[in-house]
Amino acid sequence: MSRNVQYWLCQIFGWLAYLVIASITSNEIVSTKFKDTLINILFCISGLLISHLLRNYYRTKYFNNISLEKLVLQSCIAISASTVVLFIIFAFESWIIDSALYNFVNTHKISVLIGIAFVFIIWTLIYFISKFVSNNRRMVIQGLQMESNVKSLEIKNIKNHLQPHFIFNALNSIRALVDENPAHAREAITQLSNILRSSIQVDKVESLPLKRELEIVKDYLSLERIRYEERLQVSYDIKENTLELPIPPLLLQTLVENAIKHGIAAFVQGGVIKISSFINNNFHVITIHNTGKLETKNAQKNTQGEGFGLESSKERLQYLFGADASLHIQNVPNNMVELTIKIPIKK
Repeated sequence: MSRNVQYWLCQIFGWLAYLVIASITSNEIVSTKFKDTLINILFCISGLLISHLLRNYYRTKYFNNISLEKLVLQSCIAISASTVVLFIIFAFESWIIDSALYNFVNTHKISVLIGIAFVFIIWTLIYFISKFVSNNRRMVIQGLQMESNVKSLEIKNIKNHLQPHFIFNALNSIRALVDENPAHAREAITQLSNILRSSIQVDKVESLPLKRELEIVKDYLSLERIRYEERLQVSYDIKENTLELPIPPLLLQTLVENAIKHGIAAFVQGGVIKISSFINNNFHVITIHNTGKLETKNAQKNTQGEGFGLESSKERLQYLFGADASLHIQNVPNNMVELTIKIPIKK
C-alpha cells in the first residue's frame, strides 16, 4: 500500500470517526435530525479538505530542516488560519441550513473556535508523529542497506585476495612436479582447472551448500596428494544432514590450505587431515584436524584470527551469519591441531 493511499484512508477514517462522535454527542440545537446530520457531514467534508491543504503546507515546511521553534510557530499559524477558515465555512453552512444553529455559533464564537482548533491540534500531532515514525523507519532501512553494501564490498575484497593467493600456491605445487613426474603434473593441471572452474562459478554468491565446497576441497587435496604422495593422508566424516547447509565460498579450502602449509608441510613424514561436519545444539559445526603443533605464542596469535587466512575467514563468517558464528583453533592430544567452525543454523 502506497503512502498516499495510507494517508487518504487515515483521513477518511478519522473524519468518519469524528462524524460518528459528533452525531452521538449532538446537543439537539438544530431543529431536525436530518439537518443536524447534514451539517455534521458538511463540516467533516470541509474539515477533510482544509486538513488536506494543511498537510500540503506542512510537507513544504517540515522537510526543509527548519528549527523546532520555527516549526512550532509555523504550525500555530497554520492551525489558527485553518481554524478561522473552517469556522467561517461552518457558520455559512449553518446560516443556509438552520438559523437556530447559526445563532448558537454566532453567540458562542469563542467556544466553537476553541473546539475547531482542538480538532486541528490533534490532527497536527497525529500527522507529525506518523511522519517521525515513517522517517525513523526509513533511516533504519537505509542504514541497514548501507551496512549490507559495506559487508558485500568487504566480502568481495576477501574473495579477490583469496583466489590469487590460492592460484599462486597451486602453481608452485605443479611446478615442483613438472620435472619429476610429467604425468602427475598433467593430472595436477586438470585438478587445478576443476578448482578454478568451480571457484569462478561460486564467485557470484555469498554462500553455497557444504557439498559444493567439499567438491572444491577434494579437488584441492587431490592436487596436494600428487605433490605429497603418501605423506598426506585425508579422511572425511560428513553427516548427511549438513550437506545442504550454507558456508562462505572457498572458506573450507582456505583453511585446509593453511593446515597443509603450516602443519603437515613442516613434517618430513607428513601427516593427516580429517574434515568433519555435524550439527550440535542448532549449530553447524565443521572441524579440521591436522598433524602439527601450535607454539604457545603462535597458538594465541592464530586463535585471535591474525594472518590473512584465519582473519578473513572469521570476518566472512560474522558478516554472513552474525556474531554467533565463530572460528577457533587449538592444540589437541596426539600432536594434532584442531580448527573448529560454528555456524548458527537459521530456520
